[in-house]
Amino acid sequence: MIKKIVLAILGLLIIAAVGIWYYAFIWSAGHHRNVEDEKAIHTTAASLVAAYEENEHAADSIFLDKAVQVTGEVVLVQYN
Repeated sequence: MIKKIVLAILGLLIIAAVGIWYYAFIWSAGHHRNVEDEKAIHTTAASLVAAYEENEHAADSIFLDKAVQVTGEVVLVQYN
């Protein structure tokens, strides 16, 4: 009985290891986002900060998960 349980757990671990290996090295290799091919949203650092200070949710809908090219000087990066 214990031998069957150990073999079942070992089989599940092998299946999980093969699944993780496949995801990490085979599937994900062809499913990456190429930011260099995307058309970037051009903005200045000051207008980016102003957009987020005015309305964070609206700014997220514009900038989040998109390629953004920021020009200008970034003086401080602060996480709250």
